[in-house]
Amino acid sequence: AIIPDINAVQITAVPDDNQALKILIVEDNLELLMLMQQLLKAYYHVYLARDGEEAFEIVHKNNIDLIISDVMMPKMNGLELTLKIKEDEKLKHLPIILLTAKTQEEDEQLALEAGADDYIIKPFRIKDLKLRIDNIIENRKRMQIRSISQAENEKPVEKPLSPNEQFVNRALEFVHEHLEDEIS
Repeated sequence: AIIPDINAVQITAVPDDNQALKILIVEDNLELLMLMQQLLKAYYHVYLARDGEEAFEIVHKNNIDLIISDVMMPKMNGLELTLKIKEDEKLKHLPIILLTAKTQEEDEQLALEAGADDYIIKPFRIKDLKLRIDNIIENRKRMQIRSISQAENEKPVEKPLSPNEQFVNRALEFVHEHLEDEIS
């Protein structure tokens, strides 16, 4: 389950509509789903889904910024949801955090191979989950800024002409300069 850290999570305000990230929480345990919503709604716009199929529909209808999903769920589990999202050209950029009670190393490896950005074992502290969310989003923003900056700074570099290309260019210039010369 979750270890609420009430001191660390002070729910004082609803997020600003224009600035808050849109987080989708996918969890089949209704009690845990509601608890996570209560603890995170002060920081993010929180969308809820009870399984992977419902989550996939929500992701397509809303501009979701990050997904937090349980691994073991009916209909479509968290790994299947992750794979489906990472295969979709329009959605594959979405960061995904998988939550699970599975503690085997192989399970974590499968999650990361499927494309999950993080893997958290239950029980966890909500403070730690919030930090991971913020770190993932901040890293994505930095990468976007760096990409934009690099694209603006990169100018096409003209590679030097080979000796053959230089000779051909000089020959063409000579021909163009003397096309109208009289032949005597």
